[in-house]
This record gives sequence, C-alpha cells and structure tokens, in this order.
Amino acid sequence: MGEAVHDARAGLDGPRECCRGRLAWLARHLYDEFAREASASPLVLEGLLLALLGELTRRSPAGERGHPAWVARARELVEARLRLPIRLPSIAAELGVHPTHLSRTYRRAFGESLSGYLLRRRVEIASAALADPEIPLAQVAQETGFADQSHLCRSFRRVTGLTPGAWRRRR
Repeated sequence: MGEAVHDARAGLDGPRECCRGRLAWLARHLYDEFAREASASPLVLEGLLLALLGELTRRSPAGERGHPAWVARARELVEARLRLPIRLPSIAAELGVHPTHLSRTYRRAFGESLSGYLLRRRVEIASAALADPEIPLAQVAQETGFADQSHLCRSFRRVTGLTPGAWRRRR
C-alpha cells in the first residue's frame, strides 16, 4: 500500500477543485472524526484520508480542461468583491459574456456554480470570524457579505452542517 500512496501523491502535481460531491463529503467526515477523538479514530482517519487521496488523484489539475481565460477572471472578480453585494449580470457584463453562458461555463470549469462558490467562500471567511466569541453574529454577517444574521445562519448550516453557534462551541 505504501507504494500506491507514493504513486498517487506523485500524481498530485497541481491544485484540484474539490468543493462539492464526494470530496466534500469525505472532508466533512474527516473533520467530524478528527473532532470525535474516539479509540477507533486513527483507523477511521487513515481510511478517510486514503479515500480522499484516491478521489483527488482521479481529478485533473485545475485549469487543464481548456476553458476560456475569462472563467478564471470571473473567479478573481468574485474573490475581490466577496464582502460586497455581487450580481451575476454585472460580472457577466464586465467580462463581456451573457450571464447564462457565464453560469454554464463556470460550472463546467470548476464543478460548482458561481453562486455556490461565492457562498462557500463567504462561509469560510465567516467561520474564521466566528473564532472570536466577542463578535456578534449580526456583525459577522455584515462584514462577510451576508444580507443579515438569518441569511448567515441558513447559509452556514447549508455549507457546514452546523449553525454558527455550534461552530463556535466546537472551537
């Protein structure tokens, strides 16, 4: 098995897009098992890590699929405006493409919708902000681009499976 792991690791020569599907499922279960700290956890963690490595080696590196350069530019624009209201038509207009074409091409290139990526990134930023228990949830929501605290809570739970309060307690 050691040689197979070494060969698989050697095949991971670039970043992979892995934000949903089986990889996301494995990552979530890996996190949960790590937090559990049960007597069987080392064995379960090893199995989950091997499964994760196997899934990663099945995917081609990001950017190898021959998609137009403007697709990467769309992601850059979203990253630059994560904390601001973002509308798909305005991003599409800035790139000079139709919103439907942007949506379809982005999903083919990255394996998730542009709005799914935006939501996931905002939740990542919010989860870092939640590490400080002194910051109210409403403030975290405002600073991370959510409409309000309720929107943050719904979105956070959809992405992580936990409420922001449960996330804070785990940290």
